[in-house]
Amino acid sequence: MLKKARIYIIICVAALFQYGNTFEHDYAWDDAIVITENDRVQEGLGQPSKFFRNIKGDEVQYRYGYRPITLLSFALDIELSEMTPKTGHVMNVLYFGLLCCLIFYFLRRMFPEKGTLFSIIIVGLFLIHPVHTEVVANIKSRDEILAMIFGMASLIFFLNFLEKPKSNWIHGLLMLVMLTFSFLSKENGITFVGVLLLLAYFKNSERIQPYFKYGLPILGGVVLIAIRYYVYSDAFFENNATELIESFQYKEDGFVGNPLLDANGFMEIFPNVFNILMKDIGLMLLPITLVHDYGFSHSTVVGWLNPLVIFSVLFHLGLIYVIIRELKKKSVLLFGILFYFITLSVYLHVIQVGPDYMGERFLFISSLGFIIAIVALIERLTKASFDSDAVSIWKNGKARIALGIIGVLFLMGFVKTINRNKAWENNRVLFETDIEALDDCVRSQYNFACMLHTEYYKNPVSSSKEKILYHYKRAVDLSDRAMKPMLDLGNAYMEFDQAENAKLAFEHAVKSHEGIATPLMQLGKYYLSQNEFELALIQYEKAEELSRIPEVYRLKAVCYLKLNQLDSALSSMEEGEKYNPKNADFYVLLSDLYVATNQNKKALLAIEKALEIAPNDANILSKLNLIQAA
Repeated sequence: MLKKARIYIIICVAALFQYGNTFEHDYAWDDAIVITENDRVQEGLGQPSKFFRNIKGDEVQYRYGYRPITLLSFALDIELSEMTPKTGHVMNVLYFGLLCCLIFYFLRRMFPEKGTLFSIIIVGLFLIHPVHTEVVANIKSRDEILAMIFGMASLIFFLNFLEKPKSNWIHGLLMLVMLTFSFLSKENGITFVGVLLLLAYFKNSERIQPYFKYGLPILGGVVLIAIRYYVYSDAFFENNATELIESFQYKEDGFVGNPLLDANGFMEIFPNVFNILMKDIGLMLLPITLVHDYGFSHSTVVGWLNPLVIFSVLFHLGLIYVIIRELKKKSVLLFGILFYFITLSVYLHVIQVGPDYMGERFLFISSLGFIIAIVALIERLTKASFDSDAVSIWKNGKARIALGIIGVLFLMGFVKTINRNKAWENNRVLFETDIEALDDCVRSQYNFACMLHTEYYKNPVSSSKEKILYHYKRAVDLSDRAMKPMLDLGNAYMEFDQAENAKLAFEHAVKSHEGIATPLMQLGKYYLSQNEFELALIQYEKAEELSRIPEVYRLKAVCYLKLNQLDSALSSMEEGEKYNPKNADFYVLLSDLYVATNQNKKALLAIEKALEIAPNDANILSKLNLIQAA
């Protein structure tokens, strides 16, 4: 008993040692979605039911998908200790340690004929693999860890269901609960339905009829699909989003994250499936260059004549042959291969094109299958066996070769993971570490420029300007479809007193994004800043034709005022008020115009609306007092 417990303690200590250098890290990448900008998480566990609401909205916190279990875990962090980056990182590593223990227990149960060393090697390689740094070192990616924890628990309970007849229905029910929790941690938990069916195939059970053995996982899949449809149905789904352009916001073209969103049907997507498969194998075997973003044009749409695609097709045809040969044997190698493909399948864009072309976090669960297959393959190629104890194995020359290979993998993985952890310290370190490797990535170049720009506001060093402009321009040069970089490049030129370059940038945005109001409004603001009020008005009128938002009418009114057309300005504001402005400045200007036209009652109503939006604004309070005193 103590010996068994000692193994689990060693696993947990190893996890802490491997990722202990992340404990002092700050938030990074998209942690804001689930922590710093998520109101539900910040409120703690006071009302757990709020995490099970499915809300769509314009705010960043509503762009996370339906993952209530994961959000609950972040709220629990706040209850245990005021949420700090350190709390989040420590909890991530503890969850990861628990996961590694579950994997070890599952392997011992799944392959009892294999020795303890076999399971230790697999867990060890899983624990130190560098591709996992994005998940463990990035707090937000806890969803992957939790989905796998509950997924592995469902596999263990399913083994109990198959092997313990006296209480098998209790274990069957617990399997369904764990499977559901996995899915509610992250949607890719549904792939464990396929793994459960794989277990049903591998495990013979004379006590349980085949229709029960296979039927229970299928029932689990039906439950998950039902949950998915229900939480996005009109009966449950809360769609609080406005049309982004109507709220003067714009969502970046999804193409920037995944160029496959532009693909014309499955036949154009299909060669990219093989491209992704081969690149994923490359990351698993040689995780040398790791990056946080695989968007356009770091990743591009490829066709059947791409050399990597051709090689991948041939390789996977060979793999299909191996799978067919191994089917009757029900070998460990077969289990590893099928586990890998089943759990990776959801990220291959076959059923639905995802928001990201590929990512290291997408390999987190499937990497276990890959490692199982690799260890089984090393055993087979070296004719070694890890079935007996370590002392006996070490006496075998072939086994020593196998252990030597695995030892090198351990050392390389450990060192690479320790070093890669450092990149996830904060956005500054992450972006700067990856920027050279991501020179061809639109989103990364833009994000780096934004970060530098934010730092410039805090410390306006003249030498930073060129670097900021360079990375904005690099993002624009990579894709004409990247509207945010174009507009922010123009605004940066304005800020750095390069008005003519700003004009060119805004005109480029207008030309590249015909039919969208936002670039026209930015070009209008440029003309407004240059006191070219009639030209500005032309841009705002064009924008009005495309999108009737309050900001268009406010800016039109400003132009009319500059042109001494008071009545036109007031008319524009009254028209804009019909579209429910959410900006206090709108009502302040409307109130001022009513005062200027001696309509004090209307002026009072307008300034009171402004005060509702910004109740502590001293300027609004002052105007209110003046109107009331008149």
